[in-house]
Amino acid sequence: MKAMKELSVIQKCYDLVKWYVPIIERFPRVHKFTIGDRVINQLFDILAAVKRTAIPHHATFLEWSLNGVDASPKNA
Repeated sequence: MKAMKELSVIQKCYDLVKWYVPIIERFPRVHKFTIGDRVINQLFDILAAVKRTAIPHHATFLEWSLNGVDASPKNA
């Protein structure tokens, strides 16, 4: 049940981004390329942060391992 709630949060954040982008595209040119870009970048940052926290690290590590990417920590 917890996994479904986590996926629901990701989907709602994605829906928020999809809802905001067309609205920002209708901004006047001066605002679209200044405020609009900043808002869109922040929305994508929020979506990325939610994905990072909702998906456990071991799942990401497993996906990287399956794709042939070495995701193991490096000793400095």
